[in-house]
This record gives sequence, structure tokens and C-alpha cells, in this order.
Amino acid sequence: KSKSVPDRGYYFDFLQFAKAGAKSQTPTTPAVPHIMALNYQCGRFLEEGMENVWARHKKMAEFVREWAKKNFDLFAPEEYASNTLTAVKNTRGINVAEVINAIQQKHNTIFGNGYGKLKEQTFRIAHMGDINLDDLKELLAWIDEEIA
Repeated sequence: KSKSVPDRGYYFDFLQFAKAGAKSQTPTTPAVPHIMALNYQCGRFLEEGMENVWARHKKMAEFVREWAKKNFDLFAPEEYASNTLTAVKNTRGINVAEVINAIQQKHNTIFGNGYGKLKEQTFRIAHMGDINLDDLKELLAWIDEEIA
């Protein structure tokens, strides 16, 4: 199917991957540190147990969504909510970039604002990977402190 796609780009050109794969190679230099980090993190997840990982992500997502509904609003309807990231709708008109910058400067922690047209209308809080509920409680307290 990939052969029939015009302008399929370069980065994810599966034909190039197949051609290189036939020679036990990759089409470009692989991101070795990322592959090693992925291998390490997969081991940690398997040690925790995937059901436990998913349950932890769900618990954190529910916590963040409740905070968002109390203080702002959710960007997407809750039936489309992800257990890995919450997009918070900036219903209070805060300067998202300033809040993110202040928290980064004070606490060496960063979270993302929206993309493009949504840059000041939303901000995103991740609740996956190594993040735990205590981390999120701390971040949300810092946000509360900045917007008070």
C-alpha cells in the first residue's frame, strides 16, 4: 500500500525502511539513546506490571481532570479523555506561557501549552510514564499558587 501513496515523505517512508531492513540496517542513523531508554523503561513497566501501570495512569488522569473541572475546564469532552494526558481549557484567561515559565524557573519543571491557535487557550498536563500522583499534586499546587 505504501508504494501507492504519493509524496509519502521521508521520515516514515516504509519503502526505505523495508529496503534497509532487507540488509539488516536502518535507513538513517537510529536514535540509539532513545532506543536504550525505551528498553530500560519497558523493563520498568513490565516489573511494575502493565495492569498496574494502566491503573496508575487512570487514577492520575481522573485526579487531574477533577482538578481541571474545578479550576478551569476540560478542552475535550470527557468521553474522549486520555489516561496519558489532559488538555485543560484556559477558561480563566491566564497567561499560560508566563505560568509555565514561572514554574520552570522556580521548580525546574515544565508542562506544555497548546499548539498553534490553542497556544494560550489550553495547557497540557501529562500523567504517564514515571510520573506519580505525588508529582501531579505538587505540580497542580504550583499552578494554583501561580494563578492565585
